Formats: sequence, C-alpha cells, structure tokens
Amino acid sequence: MRKSSILALLIAFIGTALSSQVSASIDDVVKRYQQIYMWEQVATFCKGKAPTELQDDWELIESVLKYQGGYWGGTAINQLQYAGKTLPQIKGIFASLHSSSEVLAEHLISKAVCDSRDRDLVHKEVSADPTYRSAVYIITGQYP
Repeated sequence: MRKSSILALLIAFIGTALSSQVSASIDDVVKRYQQIYMWEQVATFCKGKAPTELQDDWELIESVLKYQGGYWGGTAINQLQYAGKTLPQIKGIFASLHSSSEVLAEHLISKAVCDSRDRDLVHKEVSADPTYRSAVYIITGQYP
C-alpha cells in the first residue's frame, strides 16, 4: 500500500512539474512574440523616417522581424492549441499582445531618431534571437 501511494505522489509531482514547464514555455514564446512585434513596429516606422543611407538597413531589420514574428507566432499558436486553447481564445490572446506591443512601440517611436544608434540598438535585439541566422539567410541568401 505504501509503494502505491508513493508512486501516486511521484506521478502527481511529475505531472505538475511538466505542466508548469509547458506553461513557462508558452509564456516565454508569447513574450518573445510580443517583443518581436513591438520591434517590428519600430523598424517599420524608422524605415520611412531614417536617412536615405540607412533605409536599406531598416528594411532588412524589418524583414528579419517579420520572419521572426512568423516563427514565434506559429510556435505560440501551436503551444496554445496544445494547452487546450480554442481558436477564439487564441485570437483574443494575439489581439491583446498586438495592442500592448503597439503601446510599447509608440513609446519607443516617440523617442526614436532612426539614426545609426537606433539601428544598432534594434539590430542587437533582433540578432540575439535564435532565428536570426536563418532569417537573414532566407532573406539575403547569405549567412550573417
């Protein structure tokens, strides 16, 4: 009897630990998507405002962010579906993420000069993402 109760506790603990890891993973993926969407808004703004010599850089950054957004958005959808969320719930989550990202982006845009310093700051964020090398290769045909 004692072995079965220990086994039941172990199974309950493992189930709890695994579900909290999945939740953390969903939170991480959704947060990453939100950050990428925010930076994409900044890059889109700066692409039009930047000096002519930096517009190609901003266009590449924007393209990389769109690729990354597609990757992380797709990953988030898959994980949310796996966690039992319905399509209307997922749409609501993404609407909320977009809304909060736009608010954060507006704050950054209000301070953006879109010069080489801003470009380097956004590029640092973009290139830290694990999908960066793949994105640049797909867009340019060359690894960074």
